[in-house]
Amino acid sequence: MKLAFVTSHPIQYQAPLFRELSRRRGVDFRALFLHDHGVKPSLDPQFGRVFSWDVPILDGYEHCFLANVARRPGFSPFGQVNPELLSLLWAGEYDAMILHGYNVVSTMGAAVCPRRRTRVLMRGENHRLEPRSLGKRAIKQVILRAVFSRVDHFLPIGSLNREYFRAYGVADSRMTVAPYSVDNEFFAERSRAAREHQGDVRARFGLPEGIPLFLFAAKLLPKKRPLDLVRAFAEARLSGRAGVVYVGDGELAGALTAETERLGLGASVFRLGFRNQSEMPLLYGACDALVLPSEIEPWGLAVNEAMACGAAPIVSHVVGSAQDLVGDPGCVFPPGDVACLARILAKVVDEPRWLERLKIDAAERIKEWSIPQTADGCLAGACAALERPPRGW
Repeated sequence: MKLAFVTSHPIQYQAPLFRELSRRRGVDFRALFLHDHGVKPSLDPQFGRVFSWDVPILDGYEHCFLANVARRPGFSPFGQVNPELLSLLWAGEYDAMILHGYNVVSTMGAAVCPRRRTRVLMRGENHRLEPRSLGKRAIKQVILRAVFSRVDHFLPIGSLNREYFRAYGVADSRMTVAPYSVDNEFFAERSRAAREHQGDVRARFGLPEGIPLFLFAAKLLPKKRPLDLVRAFAEARLSGRAGVVYVGDGELAGALTAETERLGLGASVFRLGFRNQSEMPLLYGACDALVLPSEIEPWGLAVNEAMACGAAPIVSHVVGSAQDLVGDPGCVFPPGDVACLARILAKVVDEPRWLERLKIDAAERIKEWSIPQTADGCLAGACAALERPPRGW
């Protein structure tokens, strides 16, 4: 099988999957990138800094960057315009092509363009929990049903994503789950030192020993609601008995500092700023629970990472991974409900046995969401698509 995976740019989460697909017998794999963001130091406007990943993201698999003729290359709908992608489809260069998302000109065009041989599969992160007006929902029903009718097969990442595709007319027979995953072995192995020698690792990052630590690991953006955590921590009156660690930068960095000072939590809240991928396993392992209070979160791969490192997940119910990965409903709360989050934080601190059970459950549950299983799903979906004539002709 000659298989291509089309994605916006090299992403640290996807590289392990690409390596796994490249290792599979009988598969000639290539990743096709529509943009070169992240390959060399570049500005991430949401982080507000220039950075590049400090782990290899292009090693171990065949790849190429398709020429992007967009007037302003980027991540807007018109920021990735790659005519070469359509040429590859028209020529039947690949047996199957997986599109990650449909939110730019190139992937939308690839989903609906005529093709004689190549089967097109779609993988995305969408769910229907994000609030939409009735008008927008009606428009999406018309447009997405038409677009999805041209796609040969779908690779939902989890339960909510599968429900999303169903809502727009995709039958179960045209879907194969390819679970959203990270390199569990990478995170478990690199976090082992933090779990076995937690005091040493905490000292390295200037974190306190002997108390539970809650970790927020995301960009400091309004949709991530980073201030909810520090407010809930204050409401639970946990100062001195626990701590909060923030990893990430963004537009709310100043507001977070001001709110921390207003609440008198300067000695309990630790801002570590942006940390690259190689340090994250140590931080997950040094902390006890990841808190993701987002109001918009298609999945939240930080949840996978934290669980692989043995940390417990505490998330809002709009986090796409909540339904599949979070085993205890007592760790899920409505976004924006600071009082509910405060009660969960207090229970974690007051009931250490419950916290320990959460951590053990997290480490076991994440084993079912691995890179090999994702590769299995991708290949099974491609085989299913190849059993039928292409829908795009």
